[in-house]
Amino acid sequence: FDDEICSVLRLGIGTYKIKNPVVCDRNVTIIGYGSQGTFSDTSSDNVYKALLGQTSGSVLLDARTSDSDEWLITTSDNSGYAVSNIQFRDFAVVGANELGCPTPAKTRGFLPGHISWNSVYSNLIFSGFGKEAIGPTHADAIWNDIQVLRSGGLVNGTVYYAVDTVGASGNPNFNVYNNIHIEHCRYALSAGGMFNQFIGGHIELNNESFTPDTDTSPIIRLKKVRQHLVFDRMKFVAPYYSRWLDGYDVNGDLAANFANIPYFISGSDADIAGSDATQCSVSFLGCSTQVGDSQSSAAKW
Repeated sequence: FDDEICSVLRLGIGTYKIKNPVVCDRNVTIIGYGSQGTFSDTSSDNVYKALLGQTSGSVLLDARTSDSDEWLITTSDNSGYAVSNIQFRDFAVVGANELGCPTPAKTRGFLPGHISWNSVYSNLIFSGFGKEAIGPTHADAIWNDIQVLRSGGLVNGTVYYAVDTVGASGNPNFNVYNNIHIEHCRYALSAGGMFNQFIGGHIELNNESFTPDTDTSPIIRLKKVRQHLVFDRMKFVAPYYSRWLDGYDVNGDLAANFANIPYFISGSDADIAGSDATQCSVSFLGCSTQVGDSQSSAAKW
């Protein structure tokens, strides 16, 4: 991007393939035509085809064909200057790991750099990243109406969370997530940092969203909480307690299998607190839980 050429990029209806990582090194604004397509079948298996068949929206498609630790889109300025006031809104970012991709790849989505702040991201969909879909490191940002679908995973023995608000630095701060929706993600959220808030959103892992295995990592991991992590009026939906047993040997120790079922929200004592445990706090204000389509079925919260 060049201030003299393009500081505001408007995307029309359609799919735009990105074959090489994009770096936003200045306060660019990208505006799409909408993050939703027009289609009748909204089941999870058809999200990929629906997004690529947009008739009323804009899609940035990760066209890389191999696994990569590089992020598809980043915001940073290698010269050391801060990048602020970036605005993204009204488009979808689809990873190369979506169902139906001819050459699925485990890739990463959007990384707001550690020297960017005062940015606003609105009405965006991130879907189909085999590693992180979003990974804020230090960006003081407002996130409005963000959807993250079928991202994150266990890659070569390492767990990658679809939304990782901890990042390599463990110090993202002052991010506000309004009405975030994370669904179909076995590893949904790694939450930590300082003064980060999740307000009025919805995190769901339903019975059909994942293939059970013996990994015990939680759906939501609390890690490196430096100061005041807040979940306010969030809705958490877990799969049925017994669904996890599909990943275990039916002839194994049933009691041990039950004991190893992952918690929905958890973190190890050694990892939850950040640099100063005396300032570490996690608050749940007016949140609600549900299991599948029932308010009373058992789950391991």
